[in-house]
Amino acid sequence: MSFPLLAEQYSMLYAQKLLGPGVAHNMTFTVPLPPGGEEARVAGAVAVFCEHQAALRAALRGGPPTAQWTGSDLPRTVVVESTDVERTVRERLRALHLAELHPAGVPMRAAFELVRGPGGRAVLVVAMDHLVSDARSSVVAARQLAALVESGRYGPGLPAPGDYADWCRRRAADGERSAARETAAWRSALEGVSPLRDPALDGAVGPAVLSQRDRVHDGADLDRSVRRLSAELGVPEFATVSALLSLVLWQRTGQRDFVVQTPVSTRRRQQVDEVVGYFINERPLVCHIEEDRGLVEHAQDMYHSSLRAVRHSRLSVPELAGAVPAYRAVLEDDRVGYVQLHVSRGTGELPGSGRPGPDASVPRTTELGAFLPGRPMTCTTVRFDFDPRQTLVRSFFGGPRSGAPSAGEIADGVVALLRRAAGAGHQPVAKLVE
Repeated sequence: MSFPLLAEQYSMLYAQKLLGPGVAHNMTFTVPLPPGGEEARVAGAVAVFCEHQAALRAALRGGPPTAQWTGSDLPRTVVVESTDVERTVRERLRALHLAELHPAGVPMRAAFELVRGPGGRAVLVVAMDHLVSDARSSVVAARQLAALVESGRYGPGLPAPGDYADWCRRRAADGERSAARETAAWRSALEGVSPLRDPALDGAVGPAVLSQRDRVHDGADLDRSVRRLSAELGVPEFATVSALLSLVLWQRTGQRDFVVQTPVSTRRRQQVDEVVGYFINERPLVCHIEEDRGLVEHAQDMYHSSLRAVRHSRLSVPELAGAVPAYRAVLEDDRVGYVQLHVSRGTGELPGSGRPGPDASVPRTTELGAFLPGRPMTCTTVRFDFDPRQTLVRSFFGGPRSGAPSAGEIADGVVALLRRAAGAGHQPVAKLVE
């Protein structure tokens, strides 16, 4: 039986249409296994897990998709024998990170590979389609799979097999009830906002490409900087980083009223804590720059902008863009610069990253393929994953090859402000970016 797509899934499908293929990725992770890694035990754990996590047996229905359904077949665990388990695991994680696991109409949204090597060492490599899984889903899945392998049976942390479909139906009803209120809030918030124009498009040469740059900052210095500055400004770390990013973009473009996109978690009920699903929606952070205002006041504004993004996040992005012309313009006008911000706390490592080499101050840049958006535009995302041991700053760019360094320059600009802004909270922001 069919059930609705989540608003969050509509948002992702819209982003893929807007930005082209290759901008979404699978959630990849590993589950360490006891010595021996018995194939039957691991395969049984995977089967039980996927029986209860119905999102991983989902398929899309319609063209364009308007619903989803779940199949009854359970995935097969592929066994990979290796003489070097670590190397093979790294290779499989890289290969699965951007791969199409199964066609959208096939009710299978995950892949499981058991890598076995000398001495009985074994690791389970897992890839879950981002359309049905978010970062929280990866944490949930790793924990549940480890418990199932250890116990060999169903545990109390697994949801009922029908919970995912029920939650999708409930979220659709919630969105219908809140549509008018949410639309009105965003029409007011986006008044006077213009599309962001990316200078990387000026005089662009070469083909449009996707590229990713990872830079590792060793030690606790950057972590201490964001904690100290956030305490000084009286806002969470996300608001601190978003305030600094908005100043870098102002300095880069000269624009004073624009938006930055950010993912917002919609896991707000205990019932979905243990459900694998894509419970992330995207919302605009409204940025208004007043050059004579202090950083404290600007950061407080960005904090309230982030609260608005959380409070009004039930409608899908295409629904919101259709109802609010100013939002549609910042996403769909020709030659716009789409910018997205992620801030997380983790281990300073992310899927597909790893250390750049012996000198961690040297960033590692990887070209990921062609950038094929629906219209002339650029896509820039910056991600800060803070940890006292090391902080990873990832910048992603889609656009003309000549403009690819711009994403790294934006990320480096935020880092530079983060290092020098301590104690300058009441200085005019114009002085801070001089």
